[in-house]
Amino acid sequence: MIATASLRTAFLRTLYPPRCAACDTKLHNGLAGLCAGCLETCERIDTACPSCARPMPGNTASVCIPCTTSPSPLTSCAACFEFGGQLAVALRRLKFSGRNDIAKTLRSVLQERFQQASKTCDVALAIPLHRSRLRQRGFNQAQRLLAPLAAHQGLPEARSLLRRTRATPAQSRLSRPRRIANLRDAFDAGTSAKGKRILLLDDIRTTGATLEAAAEALRRAGAREIHGFVVARTEWEG
Repeated sequence: MIATASLRTAFLRTLYPPRCAACDTKLHNGLAGLCAGCLETCERIDTACPSCARPMPGNTASVCIPCTTSPSPLTSCAACFEFGGQLAVALRRLKFSGRNDIAKTLRSVLQERFQQASKTCDVALAIPLHRSRLRQRGFNQAQRLLAPLAAHQGLPEARSLLRRTRATPAQSRLSRPRRIANLRDAFDAGTSAKGKRILLLDDIRTTGATLEAAAEALRRAGAREIHGFVVARTEWEG
């Protein structure tokens, strides 16, 4: 049965070769995710603050100064890339062009860091959308990114642990204080979160307000640990 499934997969890859998540170039290596040209435009984050995933100079990760003065409800946070280049193109295509296949294509460039971030976790969940936003978009891009990663890792998804209780205005043009105020009491976690070690995924981290608001709700529900994971990390400029 396994051999038959492998043959079927190989046949489908030959018939429909995977394409780069950013430019649609055919990928001869089905595990690439991004073609060589697009991957060169992406900046991997090798050394970062373990609390907020801010890129740090040097070979040893240490907690950044902002995190020493303002502790996070997250146990840790990891990011794969700095936001920009063709990765930004791929993420926009996923989010705004309905290209749900891109989430599966990107798995290969995210899996190693995801495995590291989730190695002590019991369950995984994505930052939820409010039901009105979900109806409008038709899908949750963070959950689409999480699904192939968690499945490959054998990590159970626990979507019911966290819900978005109210719709909030878009965060993109708000300062960090206004983002925090915008998200106050926007999430609610169920009692089944108690004692769990949770991997919490979002696509992009800017100020961290969304991840932290969700983590606070999980903390109130008794979660033991919350490990943030994002595809890309950027800094708010305003």
